[in-house]
Amino acid sequence: MKTSKEIISAFRVPAMSLVMLVCVVLALYGAWRMVSYSGPMLTENFQGAAQSSVGDPPVALYDFGVQAYKAKDYRLAKDAFTEAFNQLSKNTGVVPPERKELAAQIQFMLGVVNEHAKQFRVAVTAYEDSLRFSPDNLNAKYNLERLKSQFPDMGKGGGGASDPNQKPSNGNSSNKKGI
Repeated sequence: MKTSKEIISAFRVPAMSLVMLVCVVLALYGAWRMVSYSGPMLTENFQGAAQSSVGDPPVALYDFGVQAYKAKDYRLAKDAFTEAFNQLSKNTGVVPPERKELAAQIQFMLGVVNEHAKQFRVAVTAYEDSLRFSPDNLNAKYNLERLKSQFPDMGKGGGGASDPNQKPSNGNSSNKKGI
Protein backbone atom coordinates (compact mmCIF):
# COMPACT_ATOMS: atom_id res chain seq x y z
CA MET A 1 0.00 0.00 0.00
CA LYS A 2 1.26 3.44 -0.99
CA THR A 3 1.70 6.13 1.58
CA SER A 4 0.25 9.59 1.13
CA LYS A 5 3.75 10.90 0.53
CA GLU A 6 4.20 8.55 -2.42
CA ILE A 7 0.77 9.50 -3.86
CA ILE A 8 1.57 13.20 -3.64
CA SER A 9 4.97 12.62 -5.28
CA ALA A 10 3.32 10.72 -8.13
CA PHE A 11 0.86 13.58 -8.92
CA ARG A 12 3.28 16.46 -8.34
CA VAL A 13 4.68 16.61 -11.89
CA PRO A 14 1.29 16.39 -13.70
CA ALA A 15 -0.23 18.96 -11.34
CA MET A 16 2.66 21.38 -11.87
CA SER A 17 2.39 20.88 -15.63
CA LEU A 18 -1.31 21.75 -15.49
CA VAL A 19 -0.62 24.87 -13.41
CA MET A 20 2.07 25.97 -15.88
CA LEU A 21 -0.31 25.45 -18.82
CA VAL A 22 -3.00 27.57 -17.14
CA CYS A 23 -0.45 30.33 -16.47
CA VAL A 24 0.69 30.34 -20.10
CA VAL A 25 -2.91 30.53 -21.35
CA LEU A 26 -3.67 33.43 -19.00
CA ALA A 27 -0.52 35.25 -20.08
CA LEU A 28 -1.46 34.83 -23.75
CA TYR A 29 -4.97 36.14 -23.05
CA GLY A 30 -3.47 39.16 -21.26
CA ALA A 31 -1.16 39.82 -24.19
CA TRP A 32 -4.08 39.54 -26.64
CA ARG A 33 -6.15 41.95 -24.54
CA MET A 34 -3.23 44.39 -24.40
CA VAL A 35 -2.75 44.35 -28.16
CA SER A 36 -6.42 44.48 -29.16
CA TYR A 37 -8.06 46.64 -26.45
CA SER A 38 -5.75 48.27 -23.90
CA GLY A 39 -3.18 49.38 -26.46
CA PRO A 40 -5.73 51.15 -28.68
CA MET A 41 -7.33 52.74 -25.59
CA LEU A 42 -3.93 54.09 -24.47
CA THR A 43 -3.22 55.52 -27.91
CA GLU A 44 -6.74 57.00 -28.07
CA ASN A 45 -7.82 54.74 -30.93
CA PHE A 46 -11.20 54.30 -29.26
CA GLN A 47 -12.96 53.12 -32.40
CA GLY A 48 -10.41 50.32 -32.81
CA ALA A 49 -10.75 49.36 -29.15
CA ALA A 50 -14.55 49.23 -29.49
CA GLN A 51 -14.19 46.66 -32.28
CA SER A 52 -12.05 44.38 -30.11
CA SER A 53 -13.47 41.03 -29.05
CA VAL A 54 -12.15 41.65 -25.53
CA GLY A 55 -12.55 44.70 -23.34
CA ASP A 56 -15.51 46.96 -22.72
CA PRO A 57 -17.00 48.27 -26.00
CA PRO A 58 -19.46 50.72 -24.34
CA VAL A 59 -16.58 52.48 -22.58
CA ALA A 60 -14.52 52.62 -25.79
CA LEU A 61 -17.52 53.95 -27.74
CA TYR A 62 -18.22 56.55 -25.04
CA ASP A 63 -14.61 57.72 -25.24
CA PHE A 64 -14.85 57.76 -29.04
CA GLY A 65 -17.98 59.90 -28.79
CA VAL A 66 -16.26 62.35 -26.45
CA GLN A 67 -13.32 62.51 -28.86
CA ALA A 68 -15.68 63.26 -31.78
CA TYR A 69 -17.52 65.86 -29.68
CA LYS A 70 -14.27 67.65 -28.88
CA ALA A 71 -13.49 67.65 -32.61
CA LYS A 72 -16.94 69.24 -33.16
CA ASP A 73 -18.12 66.26 -35.23
CA TYR A 74 -21.51 66.14 -33.51
CA ARG A 75 -23.09 63.65 -35.93
CA LEU A 76 -20.30 61.12 -35.31
CA ALA A 77 -20.45 61.80 -31.58
CA LYS A 78 -24.20 61.18 -31.52
CA ASP A 79 -23.77 57.91 -33.43
CA ALA A 80 -21.01 56.77 -31.04
CA PHE A 81 -23.02 57.62 -27.92
CA THR A 82 -26.12 55.93 -29.33
CA GLU A 83 -24.15 52.78 -30.14
CA ALA A 84 -22.50 52.86 -26.69
CA PHE A 85 -25.91 52.94 -25.03
CA ASN A 86 -27.25 50.20 -27.31
CA GLN A 87 -24.33 47.94 -26.43
CA LEU A 88 -24.57 48.83 -22.75
CA SER A 89 -28.25 47.88 -22.67
CA LYS A 90 -27.84 45.07 -25.22
CA ASN A 91 -30.43 46.88 -27.41
CA THR A 92 -33.17 46.33 -24.79
CA GLY A 93 -33.04 49.70 -23.04
CA VAL A 94 -32.51 47.89 -19.73
CA VAL A 95 -29.20 48.79 -18.11
CA PRO A 96 -27.59 46.50 -15.53
CA PRO A 97 -27.52 48.16 -12.09
CA GLU A 98 -23.72 48.23 -11.95
CA ARG A 99 -23.58 50.16 -15.26
CA LYS A 100 -26.10 52.92 -14.44
CA GLU A 101 -23.42 55.60 -13.94
CA LEU A 102 -22.00 54.97 -17.41
CA ALA A 103 -25.54 55.01 -18.83
CA ALA A 104 -26.11 58.39 -17.14
CA GLN A 105 -22.92 59.79 -18.67
CA ILE A 106 -23.85 58.51 -22.12
CA GLN A 107 -27.35 59.98 -21.92
CA PHE A 108 -25.98 63.30 -20.67
CA MET A 109 -23.62 63.54 -23.64
CA LEU A 110 -26.48 62.59 -25.99
CA GLY A 111 -28.36 65.56 -24.54
CA VAL A 112 -25.41 67.87 -25.13
CA VAL A 113 -24.93 66.68 -28.71
CA ASN A 114 -28.65 67.00 -29.47
CA GLU A 115 -28.58 70.56 -28.14
CA HIS A 116 -25.80 71.37 -30.60
CA ALA A 117 -28.00 69.92 -33.35
CA LYS A 118 -30.87 72.13 -32.09
CA GLN A 119 -32.95 69.04 -31.34
CA PHE A 120 -34.13 70.38 -28.01
CA ARG A 121 -36.94 67.90 -27.33
CA VAL A 122 -34.57 64.97 -27.88
CA ALA A 123 -32.02 66.68 -25.63
CA VAL A 124 -34.62 67.08 -22.87
CA THR A 125 -35.45 63.37 -23.11
CA ALA A 126 -31.76 62.46 -22.92
CA TYR A 127 -31.23 64.65 -19.83
CA GLU A 128 -34.29 63.09 -18.19
CA ASP A 129 -32.89 59.63 -18.96
CA SER A 130 -29.56 60.65 -17.49
CA LEU A 131 -31.32 61.67 -14.29
CA ARG A 132 -33.26 58.41 -14.27
CA PHE A 133 -29.95 56.53 -14.13
CA SER A 134 -28.22 58.99 -11.79
CA PRO A 135 -30.62 61.31 -9.94
CA ASP A 136 -27.74 63.31 -8.44
CA ASN A 137 -26.24 64.31 -11.83
CA LEU A 138 -26.08 68.09 -11.31
CA ASN A 139 -24.98 68.81 -14.89
CA ALA A 140 -28.01 67.00 -16.30
CA LYS A 141 -30.29 68.79 -13.80
CA TYR A 142 -28.89 72.15 -14.77
CA ASN A 143 -29.15 71.57 -18.53
CA LEU A 144 -32.65 70.13 -18.22
CA GLU A 145 -33.91 73.07 -16.17
CA ARG A 146 -32.20 75.55 -18.48
CA LEU A 147 -33.91 74.06 -21.53
CA LYS A 148 -37.27 73.86 -19.79
CA SER A 149 -37.01 77.51 -18.75
CA GLN A 150 -36.16 78.50 -22.34
CA PHE A 151 -38.97 76.35 -23.72
CA PRO A 152 -41.75 76.11 -21.10
CA ASP A 153 -43.91 73.92 -23.35
CA MET A 154 -41.33 71.10 -23.04
CA GLY A 155 -42.59 70.02 -19.64
CA LYS A 156 -44.08 66.56 -19.27
CA GLY A 157 -47.20 66.33 -21.37
CA GLY A 158 -46.13 69.59 -23.08
CA GLY A 159 -46.19 69.35 -26.83
CA GLY A 160 -47.61 72.86 -27.11
CA ALA A 161 -48.06 74.76 -30.35
CA SER A 162 -44.78 76.66 -30.32
CA ASP A 163 -41.75 75.12 -32.01
CA PRO A 164 -38.79 75.03 -29.59
CA ASN A 165 -36.43 74.38 -32.47
CA GLN A 166 -37.06 77.90 -33.80
CA LYS A 167 -36.68 80.49 -31.08
CA PRO A 168 -36.40 80.45 -27.27
CA SER A 169 -39.49 81.47 -25.36
CA ASN A 170 -39.53 84.74 -23.44
CA GLY A 171 -41.01 82.94 -20.44
CA ASN A 172 -44.51 84.43 -20.82
CA SER A 173 -46.15 81.17 -21.82
CA SER A 174 -49.80 80.73 -20.94
CA ASN A 175 -49.36 77.05 -20.02
CA LYS A 176 -46.76 77.87 -17.36
CA LYS A 177 -47.22 76.11 -14.07
CA GLY A 178 -46.46 77.69 -10.75
CA ILE A 179 -47.94 79.14 -7.60
